[in-house]
Amino acid sequence: FLSQPIPLRKLIEYYSASDFFILPSLWEPFGIVLLEAMACENPIISTKVGGIPEVVSDCGLLVKPRSPEHIAEAANKLIDDEKIRKKLSRKARERSEKVFDFDVIARKVERSYKNYLGGTQ
Repeated sequence: FLSQPIPLRKLIEYYSASDFFILPSLWEPFGIVLLEAMACENPIISTKVGGIPEVVSDCGLLVKPRSPEHIAEAANKLIDDEKIRKKLSRKARERSEKVFDFDVIARKVERSYKNYLGGTQ
């Protein structure tokens, strides 16, 4: 664990300098770090646990948990195949903007409340 939080500007710099992002979780209900990495155009390599598959969708490669050999295979695939890496990078950024952007989520929540309340304001 880090003794001090990393400033946001520095985090963005680190994510942006990366070719991809690996999150080898055994349990993860959501994983905000996935959204951070996706917003910086990082394709994801992660495990098929908790909410990760829903967050990652088609923006990365998902592997079995407790399987370092599959993580290594996925990493090698992204290292060796620039076309796939760039495609997943683009999809990651698009998904972060279209699905997880604050304004998008706020509109969905507002719409849900309006539907629940019968369309009244």
